[in-house]
Amino acid sequence: MAQHGWDVRVGIDPAALLSEESAALVAEHLSTDLGFLICFIGKPDGVGEAAVMEVARTTYRIVLDDKAQFTTQAAASTATFTGPLEVAVRLLYGRLTPAHTAADIEVKGQHHARRSANGLPRLLTAA
Repeated sequence: MAQHGWDVRVGIDPAALLSEESAALVAEHLSTDLGFLICFIGKPDGVGEAAVMEVARTTYRIVLDDKAQFTTQAAASTATFTGPLEVAVRLLYGRLTPAHTAADIEVKGQHHARRSANGLPRLLTAA
């Protein structure tokens, strides 16, 4: 998948990104037929209460309650992720590290998630 290609490219070029087309395709699949992957790899155990993080300028939301979901279903958001969709996709796959995150990426609101070293939420990775 696109994430594994990014893993290889970022080893050579630390500024590598997923293409917009790849990010859009991965996001579409994770919100539909591959949604089971998010449920499988998601670790919302540390979330004390439900959180719905909208991905700004898209129809996508990261939902953490009894399970993790990436969806386009309407829901009142408790937080907003502002940044490119490719960064949100890397967040879902646990590939949003300080060395590979632009300074203008931010999360505002109540997301009730553990923090990673760069201050962004560790939503879907093990503690």
